[in-house]
Amino acid sequence: MATPGPTRSANTIRFFELLLGQFRGVEGELPSAILYLLNATGEPEPDRKAILSRIANDKVENAGVLAAMLVHIAKGRKGRFSRNPPFDELNALLTRQPIKTNSGSLASAYTDKVRAIEADQHYQEPYCEAPVAYLRQYVGLEDRQIAMYTQLLALTSTRSFTDALVLAQRRQLEHRDTLAGLLQKALDAQGVP
Repeated sequence: MATPGPTRSANTIRFFELLLGQFRGVEGELPSAILYLLNATGEPEPDRKAILSRIANDKVENAGVLAAMLVHIAKGRKGRFSRNPPFDELNALLTRQPIKTNSGSLASAYTDKVRAIEADQHYQEPYCEAPVAYLRQYVGLEDRQIAMYTQLLALTSTRSFTDALVLAQRRQLEHRDTLAGLLQKALDAQGVP
């Protein structure tokens, strides 16, 4: 695994790995933004469509901040990090350095998730026709992302990082609450208590 630097502490390496997972892992900000946007494109209910699109945009912003943090650490930069994601540097980081991410295991994890949805939640095509199923999944996803931000916050004391992570976690809390509200409305519409 390429570490952020040869003299980095175990905490910094763990922080970097978790940050990378929160950025592009199976349940990271970038993949979940794409998932929400895809769901929004087929969502027939205008309020849900607008909310999913807004949350996806927030997730893209969070992913940009995480990307900027990754580059800042990998380049060994000091001081506050720029919140404008340096995508050219990020691309170089992710493609030139052998960062410990197995594309096969990522693809397998996505496949396993789809199978779980199909088996346990009676997946329908299109997915948006089963709002209770996907909203339950999204509430759980937000909970796991909130927990990941808590782990990240425990591993850093760098003020600019903690400020950015706290803001991202607050967004996740808002997302979860908003999605839980949508879930309750969908359950009420089905007459489920």
